[in-house]
Amino acid sequence: MTVYADIDLDAIRHNVQTIRATVDTPVCAVVKANAYGHGAVEVAGAALEAGASWLAVSSLPEAIELAEVAKDVPILVLSERSADEMQRFGQHLPASTRLTVGSTGGVERVAALERSFPVHLKIDTGMHRMGVRPDKVAEAVQVIIGAGLDLEGIWTHFAISDEPRDPFTAEQLTIFDEALDLARAAGANPVCVHTANSAGALLHPSSRRDLVRIGLAMYGVHPAPETEAEVDLHPVLELRTFVNTIRTVPEGATASYGRRWVARRDTRVATIPVGYADGIRRSSGVLGVDVLVRGERCPMVGNLTMDQTMVEVGPGVAVGDEVILIGRQGNDEIGANDVAGRLGTIGYEILTMLGPRIERRHR
Repeated sequence: MTVYADIDLDAIRHNVQTIRATVDTPVCAVVKANAYGHGAVEVAGAALEAGASWLAVSSLPEAIELAEVAKDVPILVLSERSADEMQRFGQHLPASTRLTVGSTGGVERVAALERSFPVHLKIDTGMHRMGVRPDKVAEAVQVIIGAGLDLEGIWTHFAISDEPRDPFTAEQLTIFDEALDLARAAGANPVCVHTANSAGALLHPSSRRDLVRIGLAMYGVHPAPETEAEVDLHPVLELRTFVNTIRTVPEGATASYGRRWVARRDTRVATIPVGYADGIRRSSGVLGVDVLVRGERCPMVGNLTMDQTMVEVGPGVAVGDEVILIGRQGNDEIGANDVAGRLGTIGYEILTMLGPRIERRHR
């Protein structure tokens, strides 16, 4: 391979330790989606070494993958799973797995398993994605207790905690606390109440409760500009490749599919061996995404192709020079949020869409 994602596990450890010290609350390290593209097993191990006390995933196979590294560490599955997935993988789950329920059907699927797992009831306080409605919490608690399940936790998820001046997060917390009172009145005695994601934990102290679920911040990407003043995060991932070829495109000529880029002068264009099959957005060159070559920002040009990208470079660039797509080179740095800003998306997407052809090198 000539495209590498270098993963700094010491940065994972630093970020977990720093967040723990900042929020003074037990940390659940979110390692779903292959740890946001960083490598689930390796990141989970580093996070636990740094003091994380829980792990969180999205699917049952993801929980199974962590069996060896997690051992007795609680692994929370963050969403209800289908009946098919429960039947196929339920018997292979680590004993420390916790399953989320947010509907009567979800409770029934967990109760049907031959093995018993603690459950966490998710309350929908405004995301309207999944979870029991606040006015149905008492009924849900009775169904869970009636099914003989251990209702270990109750939780919710924020819709806009990365915008601290928006009042909706406070509204969600109020709705949650009212629903929590209803749950307790119906017989629930949760030992783990949790609401905060990365932005919530750092920007809304009242949301920290018994556990904070840390995702993006653990990977060294600030979930909001305001968190930069709250915590010192170290970037974890650097994405690098090398210049494959260089040619001069004459003034007025076009490059790549669709002819979206036109040379305004005779221009040196380098080709690098990474494309949209690797999770780099096809429109990156049209939308102004840069890379670093010899410490200088160089713009991608035209539409990316499946396996290759063209970059406008200066006269000193040569075949074999290192190219940084995410990371630091010289005195400059391009972060996931920088790329996301150009593409009109978020840092989460930039990291998680990096494809399996990119070799992850953990250090």
